[in-house]
Amino acid sequence: MTRLLELFADYWLLLALAAVVLVAVARVGFGRKPRAIWPALAVLLIGGHFLFASISLKGFQTWELAGWAALGVAGLLVLAAAYLLLTGFWSRGLARVLAALLIVALGGFIAPAQAGGVSVVRSLRTVEFVQPWWLLLLLVIPLLIWFSYQSLAGLGPIRRWVALSIRCLLVLLLVLALAEPRLRRPNDNVCVLYVVDRSLSVPQEIDTGSAEGDRDRRWLRLQQFVNAAVLQRGTGHRNDLSGAILFARRPRLVLPPSPVDKLIVTDALAGAMDPNYTDIAAAIKLAMASFPEGTGKRIVLFSDGNENLGNAEEQANLARQNGVQIDVVPLGEGYRHENEVLVQAVEAPQQTAKGTRLPVRVLVRNAHPTRVVFGKLELLQNREGKERPIPMVGRAENEESPYTVRLVPGLNTFTFRDKAEGGKASDEELSYTYRAVFTPLESRNADDTDRQIGLPGDRIQNNKAMAHVIARGARRVLFVEPDLDDDNTYPHQHLIDQLRAARFIVLPRTVGQLPQNKDELTVYLSNFDCMIIADVPAERFTEGQQEAVRSNTYDQGCGLVFVGGPDSYGAGGYQKTAIEAALPVDCEIKAMKAAGKGGLVLIMHASEMADGNKWQKEIAKLAIDRLNAIDMVGVLYYDGSTTWHVPFQTVGEDKARLKALVDRMVPGDMMDFDPFLKAAYDTLTDDRHGLAVKHCIVISDGDPQLNAVGRRALADMQRAGVTCSAVGVATHSGAEDKKMSEMAEGAAKGGRYYSVKNPNDLPAIYMRESRRVSQSFLYTQQFNPKLILRSGATDKLDAPLPDLHGFVRTTLKPSALAEMHIEGPKTFDQRFPILATWQYGLGRSAAFTSDARTRTGKEGWDRKWAASEIYLKFWEQVVGWAMRGLETDRMVLTTEYREGRVRVVVEARDENNRPLTDLKLEGKVSAPGGLAEGRAPIELKFEQRAGGYYEAEFKAEEAGSYIVNAQARQRAPAYTGRFRPGLPMTTTEKDGQLQLADGTPVRRAPDGKLLYADDGTPVKIEEEVERVVDSRRTGVTISYSPEFADLETNATLLKNLARITGGKVYTEDPTALKDLAASGEVYGRAPEGTRALLPLWYWLVFLVGVGLLADVGVRRISLEPGEVRAAATKAWPRLRKKPQA
Repeated sequence: MTRLLELFADYWLLLALAAVVLVAVARVGFGRKPRAIWPALAVLLIGGHFLFASISLKGFQTWELAGWAALGVAGLLVLAAAYLLLTGFWSRGLARVLAALLIVALGGFIAPAQAGGVSVVRSLRTVEFVQPWWLLLLLVIPLLIWFSYQSLAGLGPIRRWVALSIRCLLVLLLVLALAEPRLRRPNDNVCVLYVVDRSLSVPQEIDTGSAEGDRDRRWLRLQQFVNAAVLQRGTGHRNDLSGAILFARRPRLVLPPSPVDKLIVTDALAGAMDPNYTDIAAAIKLAMASFPEGTGKRIVLFSDGNENLGNAEEQANLARQNGVQIDVVPLGEGYRHENEVLVQAVEAPQQTAKGTRLPVRVLVRNAHPTRVVFGKLELLQNREGKERPIPMVGRAENEESPYTVRLVPGLNTFTFRDKAEGGKASDEELSYTYRAVFTPLESRNADDTDRQIGLPGDRIQNNKAMAHVIARGARRVLFVEPDLDDDNTYPHQHLIDQLRAARFIVLPRTVGQLPQNKDELTVYLSNFDCMIIADVPAERFTEGQQEAVRSNTYDQGCGLVFVGGPDSYGAGGYQKTAIEAALPVDCEIKAMKAAGKGGLVLIMHASEMADGNKWQKEIAKLAIDRLNAIDMVGVLYYDGSTTWHVPFQTVGEDKARLKALVDRMVPGDMMDFDPFLKAAYDTLTDDRHGLAVKHCIVISDGDPQLNAVGRRALADMQRAGVTCSAVGVATHSGAEDKKMSEMAEGAAKGGRYYSVKNPNDLPAIYMRESRRVSQSFLYTQQFNPKLILRSGATDKLDAPLPDLHGFVRTTLKPSALAEMHIEGPKTFDQRFPILATWQYGLGRSAAFTSDARTRTGKEGWDRKWAASEIYLKFWEQVVGWAMRGLETDRMVLTTEYREGRVRVVVEARDENNRPLTDLKLEGKVSAPGGLAEGRAPIELKFEQRAGGYYEAEFKAEEAGSYIVNAQARQRAPAYTGRFRPGLPMTTTEKDGQLQLADGTPVRRAPDGKLLYADDGTPVKIEEEVERVVDSRRTGVTISYSPEFADLETNATLLKNLARITGGKVYTEDPTALKDLAASGEVYGRAPEGTRALLPLWYWLVFLVGVGLLADVGVRRISLEPGEVRAAATKAWPRLRKKPQA
């Protein structure tokens, strides 16, 4: 049966024609008169089919021969018709012969017509509808026939049925168009994406003798193969698409798929990449997203297979489901890094007691199976930015670090013993970092033969390792100042002294003294239980430092107190920063009504710095972010004339709209500054804007001229109070610097000139400059703050509070956790907090929007507070409330890193060494990358595995420091301290004074009850509250990327990817690659099941339009067959009549 169906599918048209002939013969057999025309046509068509099928001419298809024959006969018929018109002569016999020949020629199209018909039927079986419910409208067709049949009765029987058929067809086509049919049909075009691994784990073949310097022959070979494969893919594949992706940590689509004849792939196309990681999965995912619809999809993957991010096999399974084939070329298959030394680990206690000698082990692996390596090994302790060497056990006391060591093949262990530093520092617990470094000197065989200087091929990235030791909480406070004053004292010295009087250990530091590296700052901040940032502008912190401060509160539970001043909050440029995220207030003023509106005009000139235009866009958007909603901004640039790319307008709440305009900006190379400075002056001084602050920023390389008109505009700016700052980017000479400086000095006092050579300096400059504009944040009048909530940080404050003389306007965060304790004066019914607090992750954060700068000889906004009794009480409560939770010895926290994951184990016991089984553990992790690139915070989910044993796990693929914090909560009765509620029912004695866990002084009454020392009232006891009973922190360090821990390539993974997707495995042998490119195999047949989705609705709509014309024509034009026949009968004799002379 199947064979019969296949036979019918292959020869359906021939069989139909044969059936016509058989029916005619049957009619004759039954004595009926045959209709000779139809069987004659069928016989001629069948004969033409077999005639042309028997003819074989090189270079011609059968249907091409038939086509030429049909054209020739049709031409003869046209000539005969023309001869008839000219002479009136007509030969019936000749006409019949030509008609017969034409039909025979058309018979040559039977074979392609049969194949086409089958293809159409098969294609119709693949039709799918996007909106199939519209097909229900087909039910109206019977109603249409019913009503139209009566209304069209006057057209006659034939025209009525024709009109009715057209109407039904129109409805059918419209309904099908609404249902949006799509046709799935096979597609022979192939899209090949070459995906190349550019990470550092790929072994290089360095050509040191090249005239162009050291070149990697492997990379050069791959470039040549990709270009040759595209060039030699064959004429039948000219419509195939080719593209390229380079990847390491992140993939980059460097050349999108297109039908090109060459594909030159270079590292420059990818820009800056991080080669310290390999994410094959991300590269496959990007490739799948880059394939155009309806083509065969093939990935050609070049890699060593050492993935350390993502899961490539998971993506390969998705690729198989989507019809994507992955061919692989393993790079360096069988290669092993033998000349390799890895500092595998530094093993040190994660926490330590005061003044103890710590044993520290350093594990170093020699990867070579036979050779011995000699080198220098040292262990350094980094404590508060200062490094000192640690002595190695078993070495002479007079031997200094670094120590010469001998590494045998395999793992080598070296023990160091740290000793506490003498003096006062030995009584303090501080966090610090151990760093081990190995430097190879020479390698040799075990019998001391074949010596080699150094260790060729050794990767220095894995010659070091680190470990952190985290100190327990000790009420230490880090006080961050912007700078020292002129008299070499801290601007907030009075507050620092008051906190010390409250028995806090306060360490003041300027922001410039903090570690710049994020990981180092994270460890440094772990020394403190509260961090106070006092009037420091945002540009003084790097993005990494800000993220470390945020994570220190959210993940590590350290308190954060942010003290205001004229350079803080919105006035300090903290909008949309990591530190703002940690505060209970937003630095934006949400209301549109406020005093002191500012205006900023940015003048942009095309920059010759690398990625200069990109940087201009980024800093313009940064400036917009730092402006308040009520401020005004405009961007001028050159595109042949002085053009407002962003017309001067109010910033408003929708800053994304303005930033989208900036993204479309392409600054030109202006000839002179004059018209731009004049336009800026005219706009900023327009009285309609009502600007209190007027500022202009010019960014340029200094090439444009500054003529009389520009200098006159600068003089006008000086008289009108318009300031101008100039940013010289990659200026060419001192003349340009002088010109730019003249612009800054020629306007009103306050502008500055910046000469920038490094684009990374630009964001801080623009943050500083945009802060000049928005003065609506500052309120600098005397007012009386209102105490509206007595709780937590304000529990013991009494109203009325002393007056303040200024604050920075902010907006309370729209969160149930954010509380406003003290309120400032309202502006147009908008409320502004003076003191706000909230719980942020595991830590607490407080925002005081006035300042604390008052001290002897200098007055601040808090001058009356500083002279009152409330000052000490207020700051003692605020800092005490924000302080980190308790850290005792009842919890032991251990970690273990293995295969990209960190296992965290907490053992919890009470004072009697009994396991605590009723704890609720919450854990967070400060990761090296922070929340950059949209990453979610790492939160630990602990499960109790045994009595008092809790476990959690998290993924740690990125090299760097992970600071782990586990916080335990328990429901039990608790003391309420002056600084913090929910305290354990214990007391300690310090300096002869009994105190609670938060430092609240207490005394014991004769009856044994505890009383507050300040007022003699009984200590409050809360019943069954969930309180923090303990917390513990530790550090986990991944010293280098797993990229440098893999000693061998992983061709097995690549072969698995090919097996999963039905792909092929090729070798990187130069000859094999050359043959592969020449064969065109990479552009072979598309993977089975590749189909293009072709929408049909617009063709249906087109047919509806044609059908409407036909419908009108049938109803309006009366054309009866009999009349046509009669007209033809009359016309034919006239055509046959010869023309008169």
